[in-house]
Amino acid sequence: MTSSPKDPSPARAQRLAPHLLAFGLATSLLALDVFVGLMGGPAPDEGGLLLLSALGGVALLGVLLEAREAAAQTASRVVALLTVGLFLVALTLGTGGVSSPYVAFLLLHGFLVGSTLPAAPTAYLVAILWSGYVLGVRWAVTSASHGGDWSDLPPLAVQVLAGLFAAQWAARFQARHREQVADLAMQSAHDPLTGLQNRRGFFDGLRHEVVRAQRFSWPLTMLAIDVDHFKRLNDVHGHATGDRVLVEIAQVLRQHAGTFDHVARVGGEEFAVAAVAADAYHGRDLAHRLVREFRTWNWGRIQPGLAVTVSVGVAVLPPLLPEALPDDVMEAAMARADRALYAAKREGRDRVVVAAQAVVALARG
Repeated sequence: MTSSPKDPSPARAQRLAPHLLAFGLATSLLALDVFVGLMGGPAPDEGGLLLLSALGGVALLGVLLEAREAAAQTASRVVALLTVGLFLVALTLGTGGVSSPYVAFLLLHGFLVGSTLPAAPTAYLVAILWSGYVLGVRWAVTSASHGGDWSDLPPLAVQVLAGLFAAQWAARFQARHREQVADLAMQSAHDPLTGLQNRRGFFDGLRHEVVRAQRFSWPLTMLAIDVDHFKRLNDVHGHATGDRVLVEIAQVLRQHAGTFDHVARVGGEEFAVAAVAADAYHGRDLAHRLVREFRTWNWGRIQPGLAVTVSVGVAVLPPLLPEALPDDVMEAAMARADRALYAAKREGRDRVVVAAQAVVALARG
C-alpha cells in the first residue's frame, strides 16, 4: 500500500513556522515557570498559566491542521481521542489527581492513541493531555497549600514518564506493524524473482486502469508474452540459467514499456503488458520491438551460445463503454490476447499476432 509523500515545498514550511514558534514559546515559558516553582520561587499566576496553555493548544491545533497526516479520517480520530482524553484528565483530577485510580485509564488511553494515530498526531495529542494533567495537579496543589507545595512531584513525574513511554511504545509498535503489512502486501502483489507484478497485482492495478479508460474513453492494449521452448531451455541449460533468463526478460520489458504501462509475470514463463491509452498501432509496434529486442539481445552473457525468443499476442480494446464491468473487460482482454498468442505459437513462434478488433459491450447484470 500506502503512505502519502510529504510535501517538501517551502510554502508548507512557511505555514508551519508560526505554529511551531508559538508552541515552542509557550512550552518554554511553562517549563521556566515550573522550574522557578521547584526552586522555591513565587507561586505562578493562574491567569498567565491559562494564557500560555491556550497559546500552546492553539499552536498545536495549527500544526495538526497543517500536517499531511491530518486528513479527514485522521482528524476525526484526533477529535474523538482528544475528547475522551480530556474527559479522563478531568475525571482523574476530580478524584484525587496523583492518587486517583483513574490515572491507569489515562495511561491506557495514551497507549490507545499511539496504536491508532500516526506518529506526529500522537506526539501532539499526548503532549496536550499530559500537559493539561500536570497543570491541573499544579493548580489543585497550589490552591490547597497557598504556597506551591510540590511534594507530589515524584509520583507525578513517574506518571507522566509512564504515559509518554506507553504512547511512544505503542506508536513504534504500530509503525512496525504498518511496515510489515505494507511489505506483505507488496510481496503478495509482486514476483520475488523478477520484481514485476504477479497475476494478482497485475489485475488489481489493471482494474483501476479500466475504470480510468472508461472515464476518459481511452483504448487499452494487452500483450500476452511467452518464452519460446522455455522447458527445453531449462532441461538443456539448467534452472539457474532459466531464472537468469527470466530476470533479463523482466529488464527488457521494463525498458520498453511506457511509464504508465503495467508489466507482470503472470505465469512460469508467461508475461503480460497492459499499455495504457494505446491504440492498435502502438500495441503492434511495441510487440514487434519486443520480439526484435529479444531476438538480438546478448544472451551469451548468461551462457555462450544461448538464444531466447518470445511469441506475443496483442489484443486492443477500443474506448470502453461506461457500463462495462472492469473484471469482465480484463478477462475479455486477456482471453483475446491469449488466443492471439496461441496463434503466434502455431505459426512458428518468434512472432507477433494481433487479435481481430472487437467491440466491447459487456453490460452490467
